[in-house]
Amino acid sequence: MPALSWILNLAYAVLLMVVSPVVVYRMLVHGKYRDGWAEKFLGRLPLRNSTRPCIWFHAVSVGEVLQLPRVLEMLAQERPACEFLITTTTHTGLAVARNKFPQHRVCYFPLDFSWAVRRAIRRVRPSAIVLVELELWPNFILQAKRSWIPLALINGRISQHSYSGYRRIRPLMRRLLDCFDSFAVQSETYRERLIELGAAADRIAVTGSIKFDHVQTDRRNSKTEELRRSFGIGDAERVFIAGSTQAPEEELALETYLALRDAHPDLRLVLVPRHQERFDEVAHLVERRGLPLIRRSRTVFATPLLSPGGTFDGSPGREPWGPGSSPFSPSPSGAIERCRDEQPNRFYRPAGATAMGAPQTQGSRPGLPPSAPTGATGAFQTRSQPQPSSQPILLLDTLGELAACWGLATIAFVGGSLTKRGGQNMIEPAAYGAAVLFGPNTHNFRDVVEMLLFGDAARVVVDGDDLTAAVRDFLERPDAARRQGCRAQQLVLSQQGATEKTVRRIAQLLRATDGPGSQLSWPAA
Repeated sequence: MPALSWILNLAYAVLLMVVSPVVVYRMLVHGKYRDGWAEKFLGRLPLRNSTRPCIWFHAVSVGEVLQLPRVLEMLAQERPACEFLITTTTHTGLAVARNKFPQHRVCYFPLDFSWAVRRAIRRVRPSAIVLVELELWPNFILQAKRSWIPLALINGRISQHSYSGYRRIRPLMRRLLDCFDSFAVQSETYRERLIELGAAADRIAVTGSIKFDHVQTDRRNSKTEELRRSFGIGDAERVFIAGSTQAPEEELALETYLALRDAHPDLRLVLVPRHQERFDEVAHLVERRGLPLIRRSRTVFATPLLSPGGTFDGSPGREPWGPGSSPFSPSPSGAIERCRDEQPNRFYRPAGATAMGAPQTQGSRPGLPPSAPTGATGAFQTRSQPQPSSQPILLLDTLGELAACWGLATIAFVGGSLTKRGGQNMIEPAAYGAAVLFGPNTHNFRDVVEMLLFGDAARVVVDGDDLTAAVRDFLERPDAARRQGCRAQQLVLSQQGATEKTVRRIAQLLRATDGPGSQLSWPAA
């Protein structure tokens, strides 16, 4: 075994000893790290006996997993005989991957001990390995190289913070980056950083960000509509979503809502914590204030959905208004037209008007079909005259539903940006045409943030008071909020096309392995 592997093994062992008290605490208190030990420490990934080609995709957590569906779909069309393995590092990432890819093998990624990665690669026998974004595990990368397995990076990005750290170990970085056969990166900035760290310039292509591709722009998609019914949100109500949040961002969003609800009784609040282990904590935060609460996890299997005839139907995804009859039916001219047509209705509602714009009659309620019985009750009903004390706070405490939930947002605050996290994905709410807000700490999404701010398509808030002021401003100036949302949506649509370029490079990597002596030749991005 090379000396470097022994050094790394020793370093990892020491690190594990140092953090073991934290690991044990989180196992006992939060239920984390309890599964996948054989996969992580021993490399006992699913044994593959097939002789078909196989691509091993590694996506660290939820965000990276959610970039893969369209990539795998297009690759399956290009290479129908190919098998796919998806590995992830986190428990939440594993849960989402299993939900998104039930037809493929999904498991944990091995820890970077030399024996674990060596056994994992031997058991999987991949034709190629594809890493999503950038996570460099030296033993794994070097073992792939020693095994003559082509290695690719897709949707690559390297933050300024990571870049500064990698520069201190440039000799090791140069050795690791030399193991890659292909890099598909999000921007010219990331390309320059990789070259500076030692990557071969002729192996790097700027393909753009996959995150811009195939994001949903239609607010009337079935998943968003199911969430709307589950939470009892009427079409006449305006929705403030604080998503991907960390402490204390939920409390700041709650303070904002409480400060504004009397003046704007049509305002609803949805909280979406970033981490699963904080779901109960945020629920208790709301309950300690004596506020009513609806948790999505408790409505998933019990959501009463009203059918067009006014009867209750437990089947998910039904359109209660009937096909093509929703108040905001998609325009034939596409997402930009939807942004132009739909958002004024979401931001502004004349007094006494329903979601359809007609005078409200006795017994009619926003969010329910005209044929709904006037006596319908339950946790999911909404009222034509919302009362602040009766409107529950909404908590999305499930995995993999935030992308659809953003479609409910009139105003979207993207969390991890008033803390030291460095921000979260703000592309999804922008694609729906929401009025997007985030804090100043967004270094993990610098390129996207710069694009949105340069295009006057987002707004930065510096603290809780500023958040309240911004939400108040959007509520009182709905046309300005609508215009900002439309600019954001147009910018997202203008950046699309990265998935197709990425799939071409992966397919070319596979073609290069089809025959002995083949030479790698990359197409233009």
